[in-house]
Amino acid sequence: LKTLDDYYRCAFLNMTHQETMRLLGMSRLEMSSSDDDTARKVFAKKYTATLEALKDPLLYRIYPEEAFRYLLRMNVDLDTAQGRVFDFGIWDKEMRSIEHIYPKSQVWHWQDDRKEVMLEGADDKPIDREKVLAKDSGCLDREKICHELEDGSVYRTTEHGIGNLVLLYKDENSSFNKSPFKRKKVLFFNPTKQELTKSRRLLHTVCVFAEQEAWDGPAIAWNAWRSIKSFEEYYEDLCGRYHV
Repeated sequence: LKTLDDYYRCAFLNMTHQETMRLLGMSRLEMSSSDDDTARKVFAKKYTATLEALKDPLLYRIYPEEAFRYLLRMNVDLDTAQGRVFDFGIWDKEMRSIEHIYPKSQVWHWQDDRKEVMLEGADDKPIDREKVLAKDSGCLDREKICHELEDGSVYRTTEHGIGNLVLLYKDENSSFNKSPFKRKKVLFFNPTKQELTKSRRLLHTVCVFAEQEAWDGPAIAWNAWRSIKSFEEYYEDLCGRYHV
């Protein structure tokens, strides 16, 4: 069982079957000490690459596959803990999608090179600053996506970081559109709503929505920081045994 668990963890680092079997000493091919060293280097490289991708504030835009793998594992793990068989049909590229909990089109930032306020996906046109600052605009300042840590430092991310992303079925993604957080919660948890029927089976996705009463900058940053720490803890034992 320990070996199977190790194999499972390696798979979510995008290691191939052959790479994993060599790392775990289960390859049918005769291995030398140099082969063993190479296998450890492959593990170290892919672990580090995945961790750095998850830490990237622009994860969704730069490393979407790493985001998909992490979110898939989180959902699989929760199904396993509940004794359920996970439906891997969502891994099909025609079935899966990533949802920004806080709509990316509602997050504004100051673009230094243009000296203008910009909204993601707004046809690359500058936005009136007074408009996005209005109380009823629903817009979030990217600079406010931060969380103060116990040591007094401030952890920062963006709407594209792991803290603002969940896995959904692609054909149900449009149900959310640009809806605010509270509206999305209604869609998820109101039993009279017919939308998101399949996505309600994604336990990690559901839990992220259930845990928060509101979804703002600090909530996004805290969830990102927690996700990264969880990833590091999940691989701590494997790193202790195989990281070079």
